[in-house]
Amino acid sequence: MADDPYAVLGVDPGADMAQLRRAYLAALRRNHPDLRPGDDAAAQRTRELNHAWEQIRRRANRPQPARRPRTPPRAQPAYSSDQRDFRVAFTSASLRVALAMLAFGFLVLAALIR
Repeated sequence: MADDPYAVLGVDPGADMAQLRRAYLAALRRNHPDLRPGDDAAAQRTRELNHAWEQIRRRANRPQPARRPRTPPRAQPAYSSDQRDFRVAFTSASLRVALAMLAFGFLVLAALIR
């Protein structure tokens, strides 16, 4: 039996499955032992065709390795954990200062009103 199934079928290795199937069926019709009884060469050629077709089908149905979808690189966070802690501390301190100044303003206003 031939090593190259495409050469047995007489097609280009880049052919799609529809072309391969057409070539296989056409060659099978020409060489089938039922249509040519007593012809051992036709029987041998049919076995070669069947073997070649089976090899091609196995290659086509072989599961391809799973490709992971390409993900874009992760965006760097705006703040590291240290920066985030500093930002939270700074914000809360700023709010406390603002509240203290507001309270001082009310005290000054209350003292002026008396």
